[in-house]
Amino acid sequence: MKFKIKKAKMLKDFINLFSSISLDLVIHVENDKIVLMAQEVANVCYLGIVLEKNFCEEYSVTEKDVERDLCVDIRNLLKVFKSVKPDESVNMSYTSFVEGDSSTQKLIFQFKQGKLDREFRVPLLDEGDVHPQDKLVMLNKMMGNDLVFKSIVNTDFDSFKVAIESTDISNRKTGDDYSVQLAVKDGFFKINPKEDYSLSAFISFNEKCNCEDSMAGYSFEYLMKFVKVKLSDRIQLKFSENYPLLFTLRDSEQFMLLGMVAPRVERDD
Repeated sequence: MKFKIKKAKMLKDFINLFSSISLDLVIHVENDKIVLMAQEVANVCYLGIVLEKNFCEEYSVTEKDVERDLCVDIRNLLKVFKSVKPDESVNMSYTSFVEGDSSTQKLIFQFKQGKLDREFRVPLLDEGDVHPQDKLVMLNKMMGNDLVFKSIVNTDFDSFKVAIESTDISNRKTGDDYSVQLAVKDGFFKINPKEDYSLSAFISFNEKCNCEDSMAGYSFEYLMKFVKVKLSDRIQLKFSENYPLLFTLRDSEQFMLLGMVAPRVERDD
């Protein structure tokens, strides 16, 4: 298994995004794509990124590599990618090293920039601690048609980011997470605070949505995690009352990002 990725900086952005929800990352290899997956420990959110074969300048896998799951500590990847420059490329491969009487499996990252070559060897985690197949099942479910949503909103990423950031003006206690309500009403997408604060922001989008009306509340903290880095000009949001939020960012030729955030469900006392 060997991949050459020209956009090492974008791969770094992906890793930073994963690190906001999890300490471990699953790298699932197939004949025509690489799938990156992580899940928040309390199952509040899930994130998957599908890197198409043409995301890589070179893509080489053997029969043994196909359907392989590689599990790695994201904190190690953050250290490896810390000093990546915008014009830097990276080669990624997988091999085993003999250390004493035992063999250790490691991911190899080789960076090239100008006259400088750097190589990092990252140990893998035990699959039993990470449960990669559970994450793959979740990703396939998100990509399929098992979940049916009333509201499907397509909008530009920059507007959505400004809208989410604008709701962070309430006079709640510092450090408290709160719910943001996503809604489609009379065909227009709206973002409002779910709780009643004396200072609140109410956001309306001017684009008409061709979908059913609905509303649902989600964690502001987790919504903020996913708008910190711009990976696409457009974002698709799918939601229904008491349903998870499913969002998709897509580059039609190179990658697709899918995220899911659990709803804030009201409970009767």
